[in-house]
Formats: sequence, structure tokens, C-alpha cells
Amino acid sequence: MSIGFAFGTDALGGFDGQPGKVTVSGIKNYSQHSQNIQETVNFLKPVNGRYLQVFELTGLFETDYPTGLKENTITPRPPIKKEYFVLDEDGMDNPDAYNNYTRTAEDIEKGRWVDAADYEDNPEELEAMLSRVISVRWTYYDIPAGQALNPVVLNGAGRYQDERLGVGTGVQADIFTGLLKVTEVYTHTHTEKEHLGEGAKNTSMSGSAQATPSVRRETPILWFQTQIFDTEEEAAAAYAAGKAQKTGYRPNETFWYKTTLRNLTQAESGGTVQGAMLNPVFYDKVPSQYVDAKALEDAAKGDMSGVHITWKDKTGADRDMSGIRWEVNRLETVTAKDYGGEMIYTNHADASVYSTVDTN
Repeated sequence: MSIGFAFGTDALGGFDGQPGKVTVSGIKNYSQHSQNIQETVNFLKPVNGRYLQVFELTGLFETDYPTGLKENTITPRPPIKKEYFVLDEDGMDNPDAYNNYTRTAEDIEKGRWVDAADYEDNPEELEAMLSRVISVRWTYYDIPAGQALNPVVLNGAGRYQDERLGVGTGVQADIFTGLLKVTEVYTHTHTEKEHLGEGAKNTSMSGSAQATPSVRRETPILWFQTQIFDTEEEAAAAYAAGKAQKTGYRPNETFWYKTTLRNLTQAESGGTVQGAMLNPVFYDKVPSQYVDAKALEDAAKGDMSGVHITWKDKTGADRDMSGIRWEVNRLETVTAKDYGGEMIYTNHADASVYSTVDTN
């Protein structure tokens, strides 16, 4: 018997939140008797009195008896029993556990085993239940000696944990090495004649296997660029880093200012990290003495009609922004040189260097 974890082919690297699978294989009745066999998979790693979860289950798992398995000593053989150990959301002393996948002994004590059938008619409750699962188990009945059983796959996502939380300081590790453990228990019921007569006896034995998957923390690498264009059509067109921009302006001339922020994958950045971009904030300075920034002034008062925002997914398609709230704030007024006051020009004829003066 063995247990392993692998990120999916659709995962963007081995990072927190990326899809992956836990596989339990080599399940078999290795004894010389018919057995009930129970497999329990736990997703937690004990660290300094806490329990850190490396795998989040995102869907119900499926398994069945091998095709052609004949009935043995029990007729009919019961179906495989599938159960999920779920933390009790209402009785939590540590409600943040649902956000950072850090569990306490008290949290675990308040959990309970449930049957997924109880949630089949309510998808929202099922999703909430799965987010609180820290262990699963399934039980086979009346398995003949030597019988091999099908591998079981759990679909979910890898989860990075910061082992420093609540227990220390120092540099945050880029990689979290978690723990997945499967425990197997055989139970055999038999009847035998002893000195005092005939009676039923239960005997059991157990074994286990474990894996230590590694999950990288997300560290977004961002590409930020500002561009200025003569027309609104140019500004609204698809982003192109090398697109020709406006190089000068006259008094009372209108132009369009475009800011683009891209979240780069490993392949795009050429680095070793990537990550989700959450709640981006743009800071910029506008030379209000010379530029009428009415669109921004109106946006700071709640009128966003002059600020056009688009959000693209990794394929370039527009994302749904119906639930997104954008906000513009005027932070402070500063006095500083404009770009022209900071530029240096070289006279190529005699290599003399000229620096402009502040035009304020």
C-alpha cells in the first residue's frame, strides 16, 4: 500500500491552490482470511501544537469493488462506505482556520464523520462541507484473502502553510513540506469452538503509509507599464508593450493615459516563482498644475465613468467584474520636479552635457 500526491497537468506549477490529486494504491487483503478493510487518509501535519493542512479536498471521491468480485461469506456484500471528517463550523474556537488551513486540537475534537449522501441535494452545503474536511475514510466488506482492490483518487488542491505562524519569527520558507498519511485496518470476524463453547470473535491488524508533498508559496511577479496615446481608440486597444506612444503635447490638447498591470507566470518572467494577485493598488502622481485630470477628480468623488477598467484572465478573455469594487482616492499634494526637469540631454557634436532646469 502506498499514498502519493501530484499536481495536475492543468496546474501552473507546484504552488498553493493549484489542482492536484492524492492517490492511494496497492490496496489488497494481504491476510489469509476474509476481511473488512478500512482505509483512512489524513491531510494534517502536526507542528508545535497545531495541525497544518497540505491538501484541500474539492470534490467527492469515488471507488467501487473490482469488476467480477464474487460474493464471499456475506450475501449480499454491503456497498463501500465512504465518510468525511468535517470540522464543526458553528463550534469553532478558531474561525480563521477556514482561511489559513491551520487547525488546533480543539478544532479537531469538535469534528465529526459524515456521509456525503447527506449533502447531495444541496450543492452549496456540499461545497462548504468539503472546505472543512481534514480526513476521509472508506470501508470494504468481506474481501477474500489475497484480493487486490482498485486505487482511490482524491481530487483537490495543494496548500502552502507558513510554519512560523503563532510560534516564531524569521524568514518565511518558500516551500511547505506537508504530510499525508493513510492508515489501513483489517477486521476479521470468525466463529470457533473454544473450551467454553462456540462464539464469535473479532480480530484486527493495521498498517500505514505516508507521503510528504511539497507546495510552494505564491509570490506574484508583476509587470507594470504606463502609456500615453493620442486617441481613445489607441488606449482602448489590446495591450502591447512596444506600441508607439504620444511623444509631446500642446496646450489644451486631450490625451489618454493607460496603466497596465500583468501577473506573470514562471515561463513569462523566467524566474522560479509566481502567485495570485490580490487587491492591486495603483499609486501615481498627476501634474495637476498643467493637466486637467477631471476623470480622476470625479472618480475620487465616486463617479467612475471617466475611468475605464478591464480585467483579463490568463487566456486574454474579459473577466466578470460584477462583484468587483474599484475605488479612487486623492492621497496628498506634493511639490516635485516634473519629468522635463529631470531629463539630461547630450550634445553629440562636442559631447557636452546639458541638464534642463525646473520649469515651475
